[in-house]
Amino acid sequence: GEFAKARALFEESVEIGENYLQSVSAAEAKKACIKKQIVKVKKNLATLFTVSGETESSLELYSEIYSECTKLYSLEHEETTTCLVELAHAQTRFADELSQALTLAETGEDSVSYDPNGVTVKSVGKSTRNEIEMQRLRDEKKALLDEAENNMFKAIDVLRTMHGEIHTSVATQLNNLAQLLVKKGEIKQAELVMSHAFEIDRSIYGPIHPVVAKDKNFLRTLR
Repeated sequence: GEFAKARALFEESVEIGENYLQSVSAAEAKKACIKKQIVKVKKNLATLFTVSGETESSLELYSEIYSECTKLYSLEHEETTTCLVELAHAQTRFADELSQALTLAETGEDSVSYDPNGVTVKSVGKSTRNEIEMQRLRDEKKALLDEAENNMFKAIDVLRTMHGEIHTSVATQLNNLAQLLVKKGEIKQAELVMSHAFEIDRSIYGPIHPVVAKDKNFLRTLR
């Protein structure tokens, strides 16, 4: 329905922009400006993929967007950092989808939402083939979460350089990192990271604030 129409419009906009770049000999500054506009449209398309449940397509596009941002901006630029955070979130979402696929397969459901190389993972007993496919899912899930963690650490380092330690953006990404560590089962490390985010937010907002209260509630679940 409307998602399909929006997708078609976004994809058409990207195609028009890319075709224009290939057909004209514009100055580099003008080309860079056009490329930045194309990236913005691609971000809208990636968001649409996310909302419509096309998690793998979203991940592939966010990876492409980050690569383009590193060419358009410096690695320490705020826009590049934002793209890196968005990529980490996309990696985490796809890891969640793989986790769901594994759960369904392990509990004997008939179908799974993930299809590696065109082969749907199903619970078909303890056959060697099925175990190999499920292990592939486990390995891919771990790799995605490891990459997401690494990307979040890189983003946090850049944000610290740009804004200093006591800043809302640093606290926000530390919070996101703590949630990712929980998914990896690293609860103690998540608690340490979240404690630091809590201290930053308390320094900014004071002890009585909704953000601080939310941090405190999350910390309680880790203890």
